[in-house]
Amino acid sequence: MNKLKTEEAIRVMQAYADGAEIEHQIFGQDAWCGDKPSWNWSACTYRIKTKPLECWVVLTIKGEQFGLAKNEADALKDAKAIHGRIVRMVQADG
Repeated sequence: MNKLKTEEAIRVMQAYADGAEIEHQIFGQDAWCGDKPSWNWSACTYRIKTKPLECWVVLTIKGEQFGLAKNEADALKDAKAIHGRIVRMVQADG
Protein backbone atom coordinates (compact mmCIF):
# COMPACT_ATOMS: atom_id res chain seq x y z
CA MET A 1 0.00 0.00 0.00
CA ASN A 2 1.50 3.33 -1.04
CA LYS A 3 1.22 6.65 0.84
CA LEU A 4 -1.83 7.86 -1.14
CA LYS A 5 -3.74 4.61 -0.55
CA THR A 6 -2.78 4.68 3.12
CA GLU A 7 -4.13 8.22 3.48
CA GLU A 8 -7.40 7.15 1.81
CA ALA A 9 -7.64 4.11 4.11
CA ILE A 10 -7.16 6.36 7.14
CA ARG A 11 -9.86 8.76 5.85
CA VAL A 12 -12.35 5.90 5.36
CA MET A 13 -11.59 4.27 8.71
CA GLN A 14 -11.82 7.63 10.52
CA ALA A 15 -15.21 8.23 8.93
CA TYR A 16 -16.30 4.79 10.17
CA ALA A 17 -15.04 5.63 13.68
CA ASP A 18 -17.06 8.87 13.47
CA GLY A 19 -20.25 6.94 12.63
CA ALA A 20 -20.35 6.95 8.80
CA GLU A 21 -21.60 3.92 6.91
CA ILE A 22 -18.90 2.12 4.92
CA GLU A 23 -19.34 0.01 1.78
CA HIS A 24 -16.85 -2.49 0.41
CA GLN A 25 -16.28 -4.11 -2.96
CA ILE A 26 -14.37 -7.34 -3.40
CA PHE A 27 -11.78 -7.02 -6.16
CA GLY A 28 -13.19 -8.29 -9.47
CA GLN A 29 -16.85 -7.87 -8.47
CA ASP A 30 -19.26 -5.08 -9.43
CA ALA A 31 -21.47 -4.98 -6.33
CA TRP A 32 -20.82 -2.82 -3.28
CA CYS A 33 -21.90 -4.28 0.10
CA GLY A 34 -22.71 -2.42 3.28
CA ASP A 35 -21.79 -5.10 5.82
CA LYS A 36 -19.56 -4.37 8.80
CA PRO A 37 -16.12 -3.76 7.28
CA SER A 38 -13.42 -6.37 7.82
CA TRP A 39 -10.64 -4.01 6.64
CA ASN A 40 -9.07 -6.54 4.29
CA TRP A 41 -7.37 -3.99 2.05
CA SER A 42 -5.60 -6.66 -0.02
CA ALA A 43 -8.95 -8.17 -1.12
CA CYS A 44 -11.41 -5.25 -1.04
CA THR A 45 -11.91 -1.59 -1.83
CA TYR A 46 -13.70 0.51 0.80
CA ARG A 47 -15.63 3.76 0.50
CA ILE A 48 -17.83 6.01 2.59
CA LYS A 49 -21.46 5.42 1.66
CA THR A 50 -22.80 8.50 -0.07
CA LYS A 51 -26.04 10.08 1.02
CA PRO A 52 -28.72 10.39 -1.66
CA LEU A 53 -29.40 13.85 -3.05
CA GLU A 54 -32.59 15.46 -1.82
CA CYS A 55 -34.50 18.64 -2.40
CA TRP A 56 -37.93 20.07 -1.74
CA VAL A 57 -40.34 21.17 -4.46
CA VAL A 58 -42.66 24.03 -3.59
CA LEU A 59 -46.08 23.65 -5.23
CA THR A 60 -48.85 26.19 -5.68
CA ILE A 61 -52.36 25.37 -4.46
CA LYS A 62 -53.09 24.26 -8.06
CA GLY A 63 -50.20 21.76 -7.86
CA GLU A 64 -47.92 23.66 -10.22
CA GLN A 65 -44.23 23.94 -9.44
CA PHE A 66 -43.36 27.27 -7.83
CA GLY A 67 -39.72 26.61 -6.98
CA LEU A 68 -37.07 24.37 -5.44
CA ALA A 69 -35.39 24.52 -2.05
CA LYS A 70 -32.29 22.81 -0.66
CA ASN A 71 -33.74 22.44 2.82
CA GLU A 72 -37.12 21.91 4.40
CA ALA A 73 -37.15 25.18 6.35
CA ASP A 74 -36.75 27.29 3.19
CA ALA A 75 -39.36 25.22 1.37
CA LEU A 76 -41.88 25.67 4.19
CA LYS A 77 -41.24 29.41 4.25
CA ASP A 78 -41.83 29.69 0.50
CA ALA A 79 -44.91 27.46 0.63
CA LYS A 80 -46.40 29.47 3.48
CA ALA A 81 -45.91 32.71 1.52
CA ILE A 82 -47.95 31.38 -1.43
CA HIS A 83 -50.33 29.14 0.58
CA GLY A 84 -48.79 26.15 -1.20
CA ARG A 85 -47.31 22.87 -0.13
CA ILE A 86 -43.99 21.06 -0.40
CA VAL A 87 -42.89 17.68 -1.70
CA ARG A 88 -39.60 16.11 -0.59
CA MET A 89 -37.70 14.41 -3.41
CA VAL A 90 -34.91 11.91 -2.74
CA GLN A 91 -32.54 10.40 -5.27
CA ALA A 92 -33.29 6.72 -5.94
CA ASP A 93 -30.65 4.10 -6.73
CA GLY A 94 -30.47 2.76 -10.20
